[in-house]
Amino acid sequence: MKRVVVIGASQAGLLAMKTLARQCPSSVSLSAHLISPNDFAYFNIASPRLLVQPELLHKVLFNIQDILKNLNHNSKDQFTFTQGSVSDINLDKRKIYLHKSLVPIEYDALIIASGNRMDSLAFKLSNIQSQHHTIREIQSLSKKIRSANSIAVIGGGTTGVEIAGELTNNRKFTKKVTLYTGQESPLAEFESCHRKKGIDRLNKLGVEIINNEMVKIIEDNTAVKLQDGTVKKYSVVIPAYRSIPNSEFLPSSVLSKRGYLDTDEYFRLKNYHEVIGLGDILDCGKKSSLDLFYAQKQVFEATVAHEIFEKKDIKLKKYEPVQTDKSFVVPIGRDGGVAAIWNIPLPKFVVKQFKAKDFLIPKAKLQMENNLGRFPLLEVPHQPRNWVNSLFHNNKLESHNSSGLHLWDVSVPRNCP
Repeated sequence: MKRVVVIGASQAGLLAMKTLARQCPSSVSLSAHLISPNDFAYFNIASPRLLVQPELLHKVLFNIQDILKNLNHNSKDQFTFTQGSVSDINLDKRKIYLHKSLVPIEYDALIIASGNRMDSLAFKLSNIQSQHHTIREIQSLSKKIRSANSIAVIGGGTTGVEIAGELTNNRKFTKKVTLYTGQESPLAEFESCHRKKGIDRLNKLGVEIINNEMVKIIEDNTAVKLQDGTVKKYSVVIPAYRSIPNSEFLPSSVLSKRGYLDTDEYFRLKNYHEVIGLGDILDCGKKSSLDLFYAQKQVFEATVAHEIFEKKDIKLKKYEPVQTDKSFVVPIGRDGGVAAIWNIPLPKFVVKQFKAKDFLIPKAKLQMENNLGRFPLLEVPHQPRNWVNSLFHNNKLESHNSSGLHLWDVSVPRNCP
């Protein structure tokens, strides 16, 4: 029997289990063993909305055992789950050790999909503690937000910007929100026209933006210390700037300087080809669902077939990351934000319909249990301008401006300079 262990039960870990179920040949008996400290998977894409609507939490948590039961696999195969946290791995002896367990788990092939975490458990699950700690963190933070007069959000990336938008575009809250970006502007990874649109949107919502200031959070998340020593006090400070790899159980020899999994272009450990990485734990990855399902997935499937199921006729595929600075959807409030497909700017109705209105929560169950990350908006043909034009026409946006051109006619160049 082929023994395969998957570490991590986020979207990457679940995708790995689904891939194993789908690809296993009828001639092979498979034992696929999933390990995670959480027995529920978390649709963390929705986390900014949960800060202002924590009552939606039950709609974004899904029982891992139920997901595994629904996998379409041969009856001879075994798909099992252990709730636990990995403490150590012996790559040479192919043994995995769990906290509070003396019995190692042996494997023939290993998939590491342990992901990363953030300073606040509200945005990603812990690598050691169960999902109950994330639930309590969201509920506690939401309660503090409701009673707060002033809020500081630390981090000018997409998560920080989305949080600032949620806090200022909710009728239940009238808060003073300050966004410390720690860089030259919010959304600094995007090109200038997209950044400007995001900044304009934040300004319209009344968010105070402070750039180029590296702050330290102090006083139990109620104050920040600026570079010159000045202390600014707030009702609550929300950290949304740092990602920490869940790699403490791995030997340093297989990690990059940043602490992420160092693999070849096929996601294999360089001296252990039976060990494959997937998702946010990859040093080479883009740390996004878009990259996972539209770039990593096809590479991973080929590597699994070639290395685990020994289908040597299947060629390995080199990883080519998605340009997440060119294709993105960032809600800033409930009725708009900033979005682009291959750097073609999209109007706010696209942001609203695709994500801002509900943060994909009504689709969370389908995404986690069935489609596992398919985003139809992003499944665009090779001629994106024609596709975007058809999108606008299908939504009856055919009004003209004074020049006689369609307002959303992207056959006219609309890319960033």
